[in-house]
Amino acid sequence: MRKIISHQADTIAAISTATGVAAVGMVRVSGPDSLKILGQCFRDGGRDAVSAHALMRHGWIVDEQQQPLDEVLAVAFLAPRSYTGEDMIEIHCHGGEVVMQLVLQRVLECGARLAGAGEFTRRAYLNGKLSLDRVEAIMQLIEARDRVRAKAAAKMLSGRLGRRLEEMAALVRQVQVDCEAAIEFPDDVDTDGSVGKRLEDARRLAGEMLGQVRVQAPGSLDLVLSGPVNAGKSTLANELAGRDISIVTGQAGTTRDAVCAPVSLGGYSLSLVDTAGLSEQARDEIDEVAMRVARARISAATVVVWISEVGCLVEPPGGVAADLKVMNKQDLATDRDCDEARARGWIPISAKFGQGLERLRERIEQVLHRKLGPADGMPLSARQAAGLRRMADGLARAGGLLEDGLVELAVEECRQVLDMTEQIGGQARDEEVLEEIFSRFCVGK
Repeated sequence: MRKIISHQADTIAAISTATGVAAVGMVRVSGPDSLKILGQCFRDGGRDAVSAHALMRHGWIVDEQQQPLDEVLAVAFLAPRSYTGEDMIEIHCHGGEVVMQLVLQRVLECGARLAGAGEFTRRAYLNGKLSLDRVEAIMQLIEARDRVRAKAAAKMLSGRLGRRLEEMAALVRQVQVDCEAAIEFPDDVDTDGSVGKRLEDARRLAGEMLGQVRVQAPGSLDLVLSGPVNAGKSTLANELAGRDISIVTGQAGTTRDAVCAPVSLGGYSLSLVDTAGLSEQARDEIDEVAMRVARARISAATVVVWISEVGCLVEPPGGVAADLKVMNKQDLATDRDCDEARARGWIPISAKFGQGLERLRERIEQVLHRKLGPADGMPLSARQAAGLRRMADGLARAGGLLEDGLVELAVEECRQVLDMTEQIGGQARDEEVLEEIFSRFCVGK
């Protein structure tokens, strides 16, 4: 258990709700002087300030002259039964920016200091309330842009990764114990039998975990439609968006900028991007700029769909890595045209008449799952995924060393694997790692 630091820490405060106008805002206070500070600025009809655990009280935040600043609800969470493990106060005030700042300023005047980014969660971690895997899951949950990522983060917050790591660590610890016994009593321990089996089970578990890794994508997921001029990109964009977002006319080259709209596919929230047509030669200066913008959006895309039309299928040019190729205007094609297109890896559709769009949506979802990992997988940070790969490599080396009879070296590999399980899901010893993790949090979390 990590050392509780609340008795030697100062008291911090911050606004924990987003900026802007809302019905309710919250100011959070944590540290040894939390109750004392609230007693100086909270009035509840002459009664004492909030002191009972998890009991919400109605009252007023007042200034030095006992004049009201805002009507609030206040609740105390007493150590160690709070988010941070320290005495902690939540003041639920009205959600205007000015009033929240007034309440926060009053709390600071009474002895708190402004919290740094992620400092509440950092205290929770240092006080043993959260393991490192759950800390990173909180950030993933906050950053989730769609229900797929939110559900995956919630599972991680419930301890999914920690349980799997502990299962692996238990196997490796037993291997380590058996190997150390084999060193002391070489005639009594068979490292090729149950020891090797447990190590193989640990390797299998590591492989399963690697297979379940989902790439973290906290930012926008861009679905970019590209292709030659007049291939029907804008018509397809309107169909996928379910409304008219792009101008569609009989004149070629009407799209000159990147036109964006939100869409949902397979539970993912995507930004659909309709781009200008690409050609070998720009018609004018505007066309040159439009193609430059299009290529920039293509290079940054999560999924690129290349659209060309039946009768003159144009392959993607250099620099365009298309995930899917679509043959549009299927309504003008023969069955033979469609069969030949499919044989070459193209998806026949008619954006104008809605033919083949369900199949296209399914293929886009498949690309998303392939790139981001399984929908029910574990969304690991780059640090966690790299650590898991090192663990798998270490277990493989330990197995090879056991087979070669180098038991002492296998024990050392096991020690390093156990250390890595702790760093991923338990406690990081590198201060730079902690700074990197907590710097992503907002002030107030």
